[in-house]
Amino acid sequence: MKQRKLKIEFHSAVAILISYLLRKARVQLQTILPVLFLMSVFQFFVIQYPLHESLSTIFYLALLVPAMIFLLEGLKLGLMPVVEEVSATLVKENRKISFVGSIFVFGVTIVMFEHYKNLNTLLSTSYIILLALTVSLITLYGMFRFLFHMSFYKIIQKLFIIILLLSTIIEFTIDDIHLAYSLDSVNIIINPIVYAMLLSFGYGVTRVTLNSVHISRSGFGTITTISLSALIFTQLYIIIFSTFIVTENIRPLSNINNTLDFIYSIEINVVMVITYILYILFLQFAVIKKPLIHNRDMFIGLIFVIFGTFLFFLGLKHGLAILAHDVFFFLPSLISQIDIYAHDMTIGYGPLYSKGTGDVIIILFLYFLGYSATIAEPGLSIIASHTSNVSVGSFRKNLFTHVVAIGVGAGVAMGALKFIYDLNYFTLIIMPLLVIIVLLPRTDRRILAIGMDYATVAVGPISIILITSLMQGFQIKTDNPTFLGVLALCWMYGYSSVLIFSYFSNRGRYE
Repeated sequence: MKQRKLKIEFHSAVAILISYLLRKARVQLQTILPVLFLMSVFQFFVIQYPLHESLSTIFYLALLVPAMIFLLEGLKLGLMPVVEEVSATLVKENRKISFVGSIFVFGVTIVMFEHYKNLNTLLSTSYIILLALTVSLITLYGMFRFLFHMSFYKIIQKLFIIILLLSTIIEFTIDDIHLAYSLDSVNIIINPIVYAMLLSFGYGVTRVTLNSVHISRSGFGTITTISLSALIFTQLYIIIFSTFIVTENIRPLSNINNTLDFIYSIEINVVMVITYILYILFLQFAVIKKPLIHNRDMFIGLIFVIFGTFLFFLGLKHGLAILAHDVFFFLPSLISQIDIYAHDMTIGYGPLYSKGTGDVIIILFLYFLGYSATIAEPGLSIIASHTSNVSVGSFRKNLFTHVVAIGVGAGVAMGALKFIYDLNYFTLIIMPLLVIIVLLPRTDRRILAIGMDYATVAVGPISIILITSLMQGFQIKTDNPTFLGVLALCWMYGYSSVLIFSYFSNRGRYE
């Protein structure tokens, strides 16, 4: 029977499109506005100093809204379906060599492209190569876990126990700074495109290997397994080669000039996304040798991903980075005097509050900043959307978003406490690790992989740019040069908050 095409008048189509875009813009504003509003209010009413380059900063911050729309819609429409189809086809047609090779190469590119690792100026080329091989093997394991129905709980429990043991060894045989430095390496994956591709690779496998795709086995868990394995690898590397990585070389790591520009290079991120897209299209057309289903829609989606990535990192670099720099430049003025250079003069500014009051304001501000920054992360939106799709709406997609945000906020606040009161880092990191290890056996395993992936992607580009600015603002203007380890605190407290929530919640409602 011949299908009839639906005819829609031009003005009706425009009205539908505008309504759709406004709805999407409203959703993105709800995620991004809290962190921007908090930082702006803090700048003008608490620090009481005008924003630098305010008009251009506001313009670039505004770009984050269309950037998120293009990026997320492009992933949903183009990249994720293509990756999912490639993965499912390779498994369905039993192309073992092609499947293993494609996943292995993808694992290598994760390390090679994630340019944040370039900040590890202390580590040799051998470290990067070995880390790339490790991540490739773990990525393969993540896919094999779906093929052979292996338990996520068992591997994750072992990984956290190993992290606890290695952290203890580093603390008592080396020092706090090496420990903080090693734990920060959990952020092996930063770009949200990688999250989406890992989820899609895994979901493609589960579509073929399971008669009915269970939500807990829909591509979840691989991101967390990779991140924790990379952390363990770095800890082992530091233990073995600690004599070559001295404290004096670690301290300047967080004071690198133009750190934010280096991390958030627009060119590198756009090239990275284009390379991933070309790689997936190569697998589709040269290896599988089949045309894309709904190829026009998918190609439009792929273009959206590229354009959205460009706008997103443009907004981060010239908008959020500038706002964060201004806020954290003046943050120490709450409790101490800082020097402001203007018109060839040095002006003392601060302290604005007494020591106790200033400390409380800083800790509360950083807690809510960590919370709101987590809500704005694109990685969480990607996982939330995937969760809702594979569960056909039966699983609340934002169920873990606020839970993880509470944990990340606590991690940032703990980092502030460590800095202000010179607390022992091992004490702060051991608490969430013990909570994780104790609660893992008592957690609902149906949602374990989902919750852990939420926590893993919670500290992404937005959070990292804020924490890096925090490092620069505090460490340049005070005598305490060690603000390493805050990223790890955010992750570990995020993991622990997920497990605490799961343990005390009504487990029956998750399905």
